[in-house]
Amino acid sequence: MPRLQHLKSIEVAMVQKFKEADIAKQNAPTDHYEMEFEEKNKGKHMCTFPFPYMNGYLHLGHGFTISKCEFQSRYQRQIGKRTLFPFAFHCTGMPI
Repeated sequence: MPRLQHLKSIEVAMVQKFKEADIAKQNAPTDHYEMEFEEKNKGKHMCTFPFPYMNGYLHLGHGFTISKCEFQSRYQRQIGKRTLFPFAFHCTGMPI
């Protein structure tokens, strides 16, 4: 159990650092209404993933597919685009 407790303490510390760094937030530009259409869309990226229905077992194919969206979204964010990756939201906007 000491190893497990050590790993949990590391997890708590990393979650705290992640929250303090605030890297997951993305702010919309303040001058959005003054921008031209091309300028608005130049720095945007959106990727969607159809959430898996639980009528069967999750399998490696689900992980493979979502990894493509995940890596693409992270890359686009690193090169400076405003990214949106709304995973697991129903068409009504409610989380699944």
